Amino acid sequence: MKYKWLPLVAAFSLAGCSAPQVISSDVEPSQQVSTSVELLSWTKLDLPANVTTELGKNSQILLLDGTASPVATFTVDGNRGSLDVEVASLVVKESSMYAPSFKVTDDKGRVLGEKRFSEFEYREAKVLDPDQYAAKVTVIPFDDSKALHILVYSTKEDIAGSSTVTHPAKLYAKARSNQPPEIADPVILHSLYGTLTVKIDANNVVTKREQTENEYIPSAATSEEYYKSAIEKAVAEDNIPKALSLLDEAKALNIEGAQEIFVKAINAK
Repeated sequence: MKYKWLPLVAAFSLAGCSAPQVISSDVEPSQQVSTSVELLSWTKLDLPANVTTELGKNSQILLLDGTASPVATFTVDGNRGSLDVEVASLVVKESSMYAPSFKVTDDKGRVLGEKRFSEFEYREAKVLDPDQYAAKVTVIPFDDSKALHILVYSTKEDIAGSSTVTHPAKLYAKARSNQPPEIADPVILHSLYGTLTVKIDANNVVTKREQTENEYIPSAATSEEYYKSAIEKAVAEDNIPKALSLLDEAKALNIEGAQEIFVKAINAK
């Protein structure tokens, strides 16, 4: 998808708190179907954010590049440093679920992070939480990013699919340290509709590096180059603990190729 954002933001702001805030995804009928991202309306969130929303028949629908589904759209300030963005889809009444993918971009259309549904991880139901599939990305805005946009959508292929969850009888047995019964796990059909939770929090990945080594961590444009160079330098100086620490940070930031750079540096050493 190619993103070119317009300042079409819903006048709705929420303060983050520990318990999820329930917000509506309904829009006016005249705004419901969009064939471009420019025409979508966006819900403004304050940070930190922890919200839940239900996608239904009155939600916005995006028809674009393989996306043909109701969508959830949020925007936050882009000058708050690096952020963790987590999206989870809840299994509804143990029978259906929305199969989300999501993308985080800034106001200039630059992609800062994204996850496909195939990368979502299954979380078993707990006492207060239903079965769910969730994924998280860490994003580092550019120095000139003024706003970030989170678009949650589903593809035609994912809508037609299904997912497996652990049978409640097995969860019951595991909670009591008993042997789970040999019973088939339920297959949950994907749906156009469902319930989502979105959590957005600041992280200290960049701040920690600045405080401990007084080094400037570059923005998303150069963070990959920074970490790869720093890993090579640490290995060359026989400072393997530092190299491993840098490798962990690079993985947390979803920087591709960091592991390969580390192994290559070790072999060269």
